[in-house]
Amino acid sequence: MRERILHLIERFQIRDFGVVFLGRGVGGLLNVLFLLLAARILGGEQFGLFAVAITVMQIASQFAGQGMDTALVRLYVLHANDGSDQAKAVLRSCLKVRVLLTVATVALGMLGAEIYVQWAGRPEFRLPLAFGFAGCALMSFWQYLLAVLQAREQFVPHSLLAFGMHFSKILMLGALVLVNQGTLVGMLGVNTAALALGVTAATMLMPRDALRGGKPLTGGAGQVFGYGRWVIMSSMVAILYSRLDVMVLSGTRGAEEVGYYAAVVSMITGFDLVITALFTVFLPSASRIRDYADTIEYVKFSSVIAGLVLIVPVGVYLLADPLIALILGEEYAASAGLLRIMLPGFMVYLFTFPWALVIYSYNLPHMLFMTDLVVLTFNVAVCLIFIPRHGMEAAAWVNLTTRLLNSSLVTFLMIRESRKLRFQGSLVPAA
Repeated sequence: MRERILHLIERFQIRDFGVVFLGRGVGGLLNVLFLLLAARILGGEQFGLFAVAITVMQIASQFAGQGMDTALVRLYVLHANDGSDQAKAVLRSCLKVRVLLTVATVALGMLGAEIYVQWAGRPEFRLPLAFGFAGCALMSFWQYLLAVLQAREQFVPHSLLAFGMHFSKILMLGALVLVNQGTLVGMLGVNTAALALGVTAATMLMPRDALRGGKPLTGGAGQVFGYGRWVIMSSMVAILYSRLDVMVLSGTRGAEEVGYYAAVVSMITGFDLVITALFTVFLPSASRIRDYADTIEYVKFSSVIAGLVLIVPVGVYLLADPLIALILGEEYAASAGLLRIMLPGFMVYLFTFPWALVIYSYNLPHMLFMTDLVVLTFNVAVCLIFIPRHGMEAAAWVNLTTRLLNSSLVTFLMIRESRKLRFQGSLVPAA
């Protein structure tokens, strides 16, 4: 039994998960605290505009190549394991592609934002959209630098950086309150400044040899896109269906209603950061899956971890009303019902998200892309039909059903493909 436990600790890096969970988990809680304090300070209408900026930044960062991070980690691990000198070249090629995508996304985004403001007659959106796309540039390089540390399995600096960036938001928010500048511009400035500090710190802590040396990557950016194109497209589609509810709500309802809904989304985001911690540690391990036995071992272990984490959202679900009143105030009382609608979707997703990494390990990212297309089609339809008519409650139900549909499709794929592998014997080595 002792040897079995030690094997699991080594195999799935429980210590690393603990480090990442404490660093990114606590950092994530600080980020949620920042968002909730911003909601309380700004009030429903102004926080609704702030939420638009954050949502635009998150969507734009996907088009700037965030989905490439999965390809970066997987290709780096594969080349590091085969003894070649191509691992560092993977990092350089990903950086070049990332720069090109980021410049194009920000330029086109700024232009499109101004066209939208003029066409829709919504001048109040000009500032949030500008900050959203400016933040996208910083977010893009922040995510790239963290992905490099993840690929190298340097989880301590990875976690410290994630924690430090979010902690700086709390410090700057406190300074704003002290000087009585808790305004929309101030909050947007804090978010942007924290990202800038994070990028600076990550650049300084990056190992000097991380990008140097080694031969050029065979196939260059083509190899990155060969695997990564599906991941990138899948990530773009996923961020659309996970954020479309906020965008449709902001375009069809008042900013105050958007603020009430966005406050709940901010709380759910805190739980999603737990999934990010799982993803950060499990991706290198999942990338080493080679047969059916590896798959079963990984699925069992990830499910045990998810079951332990499940205790927290269950508690929040049961105490939604007093928690909302305590954290956000009576103004946000209607948000408690929204939280209870949305949380079960996260609880299911907590188990199935790590299973998606199994599909990546089987070299089948295109199947996840097709799954995401199905989910997006469903999400677009229900968002456009129900949210304009029924507002934030409809948005909450859309969020729940979208997560349940995604989880069901991922589970089906994982079971089907693992059964195929059981008879196949082992995976064909990735190109």
